[in-house]
Amino acid sequence: MKPAKGSVAATTLAKDAYCEQQGLLDKKHGNKRSAFVNERAKQGDRVHAQAHRHAAPQSSSPCFVASSIYGSDAVETNFFRTVRDEQLQPRWWGRALIASYYAISPHCIGLINRHRWLKRSIEGVLNRLIKRLGGQL
Repeated sequence: MKPAKGSVAATTLAKDAYCEQQGLLDKKHGNKRSAFVNERAKQGDRVHAQAHRHAAPQSSSPCFVASSIYGSDAVETNFFRTVRDEQLQPRWWGRALIASYYAISPHCIGLINRHRWLKRSIEGVLNRLIKRLGGQL
């Protein structure tokens, strides 16, 4: 049976998992691969990358702070992703802001997660920002 458009067959997932596992074992144990196998691995990497791009659209890219506060699939996190994609990304200054955020925020997550008071404070700021930007809480 052919999978529905936009979905992936279970057998394809199983083959991908086996392929990735074999690659990890080869790397761990230093197994040598032939030129043919190396070429097939490169071809597989291209197919995997294409499948990942198809399965995870751009809008699902990380929102580090919001994900840390609300969870990666929370409505609030998705609101910030939408603001980023629709309001900031099209503008040069928005892209600069996004680049700065991605350079800095991953390093702040550990600090935020270690201090409950800081997490609550940031959540309050983010909640006010959502309201100010017209989002629902």
